[in-house]
Parts: sequence; C-alpha cells; structure tokens
Amino acid sequence: MIKHIVAFRLKGEATEEQVRALMDAFNAMPGRIPEIQNMSLGKNLGFRDQTYQYALVCEFADTDAFWRYINHPVHQEAARNYFLPIVAQRAAIQYEF
Repeated sequence: MIKHIVAFRLKGEATEEQVRALMDAFNAMPGRIPEIQNMSLGKNLGFRDQTYQYALVCEFADTDAFWRYINHPVHQEAARNYFLPIVAQRAAIQYEF
C-alpha cells in the first residue's frame, strides 16, 4: 500500500469561493478515480505546528496505482484549475505501509 500526503498553504488572496471549489473538486475524486482506495482532505486544526493550512491524504494499492492517479485527467484538471492557482506552498510525501 502507498500513502500519499500533501500539506499546503494557500495564497493570501485566495477567496472562500476558490477554497470551496478546490475542496469540492478533490473530495469528488474518489468517486471518479478508481485507484483511490481511501482519501481525506481537511483544514489544520492548529493544535501544534501551523506551517500548513490543509492536508490531503490518499491511499493506493501500489506504486502503479499512485502514478495512474497522478496522471489521471480528473486529478490533472483539479490540480491545474483549483489547486495550483491558489496554493502558495506545498510539501508532499509518499511511503509504503
């Protein structure tokens, strides 16, 4: 199994409408990309470090499934239209579990 985690901070000028569109686009992906076995997306509760405002966590059966997700047109469209325009900083990690 592969776990994919993306932590990100939004640009200061990101509007609530843009954030809602990003959340909607990514929350719709599990129903549209069969490689996603489990996914969660949420806002940092701020209990400790507040370096990043949001985190996306996805699980995939294997490395091939991860790359099919990355290259899937639905993921590419969501990243291009909703994520990249409003994200100021991001960090991503994948690991096997």
